[in-house]
Amino acid sequence: MNLEICCYDIADAIAVQQLGVQRIELCASAQEGGITPPQPWLAIAAEKLTIPWHFMVRPRGGNFCYTPTEIQAMLQTIHHCKQAGASGIVVGVLNRGHGIHWQQLSQLITAAGPMAITFHKAIDVVVRKPATLQKLGAMGVQYVLTTGGKTHIQQSVHHLQRWLPLTQPLQLIACGSVRSQHISQLKNCGFQWVHAAPLLQGTNRLDLQEVEKMVTAIHQGSR
Repeated sequence: MNLEICCYDIADAIAVQQLGVQRIELCASAQEGGITPPQPWLAIAAEKLTIPWHFMVRPRGGNFCYTPTEIQAMLQTIHHCKQAGASGIVVGVLNRGHGIHWQQLSQLITAAGPMAITFHKAIDVVVRKPATLQKLGAMGVQYVLTTGGKTHIQQSVHHLQRWLPLTQPLQLIACGSVRSQHISQLKNCGFQWVHAAPLLQGTNRLDLQEVEKMVTAIHQGSR
């Protein structure tokens, strides 16, 4: 099993890579559910991070329906990510009917190549998920980050498990308040990736001790 940790502070990203996680997602503003970090983070990440890192491309909080101007801003961010050597980007674009805006997504995917693409939790409000997941894979998206439409992984783990056969060649990343005590169940259900942001209460800073516990839980039984 692989662990992706979401970092809302670039200092946490530098620290967490020493703990044995497989990937870092860089975001700003946990209060808004994660938005594009400040551009200077890219240069710091390029210099300091030695494990794969993905960059959130979301120009604002709120819904996932974007104007042409906002799409242009996202394309510019993707260009900067590519220049900085990011491993991938994290995006999600919807239409007013709670479906994916395929034309906008195609623009973003084209601009991002050859970086990896994660479609983020915007998928949780999409209708007709099985067909949507299959189309995402066909378009070249590698990962889908999802809570299964719930706020907590314990409410959705078995629901998400039923999606696993439908996601190939996509890789489903389970999230939703994932902590160390949930790792064993997620491993047993067949998930290859989990995503977590165990923050210290009332802050944007990671609880590094909990990250260590998650890494330990993943390695237990793997030897």
